Amino acid sequence: MQIVRPTGKTNDTSTTQHSVKPDDGGFELGVYGNKICQTPNIDALARRSVIFNNAFTSVSSCSPSRAALLTGRPSHQNGMYGIIGKKHVGPDDVYKFDYEQTEENNHINQVGRNITHIKLLTRQFLRDAKKSSNGFFLYVGFHDPHRCGHNEPQYGAFCERFGSGEPGMGRIPDWQPWYYQWDEVQMPYHVQDTEAARRDIAAQYTTMCRLGAAGAGGGRARP
Repeated sequence: MQIVRPTGKTNDTSTTQHSVKPDDGGFELGVYGNKICQTPNIDALARRSVIFNNAFTSVSSCSPSRAALLTGRPSHQNGMYGIIGKKHVGPDDVYKFDYEQTEENNHINQVGRNITHIKLLTRQFLRDAKKSSNGFFLYVGFHDPHRCGHNEPQYGAFCERFGSGEPGMGRIPDWQPWYYQWDEVQMPYHVQDTEAARRDIAAQYTTMCRLGAAGAGGGRARP
């Protein structure tokens, strides 16, 4: 899923743009017909935006897709050679940003899942951009709803308990966790309908709910 929304003009010649990209996010959204997963803020944004119901990716892999989005070129032409982490594009001399808050200088959960911290960083960027007469492009790459259980199992398979307020999980001020019943989720047509798969989807829904709460009411997830 990619949300690109023009945010107005800073002067007669400079256009501004804000791009929001969930990590492994698909059709778990109200705007795409999901009746169970709750993403009200994204749905509200979608009602004021252009919705693509028939779109394609240049390559079905994370880093090359990000590089294609940022350059407008296919993966064999955009100079992306792969990097571990999110920003998740490289080399650095090709993908330089004036303002960077990524997994390269933060914990990935703080800049990719903590919606309150992401909100404050966005406000900081916009305050700085307002001082300039140039336009801007802001790319927000959420880590939700990507899996995380392989490296931080204490937070659950999708980090669905990160920032939940439970003991040892920290707390994200703008998020009230919503846990879904595994037997009520909508199964994608390509996923085998088993209890294990349904429990997986239920955990993913919780992280989509966290992503969908972005833009609500500041700070880091605190233990």
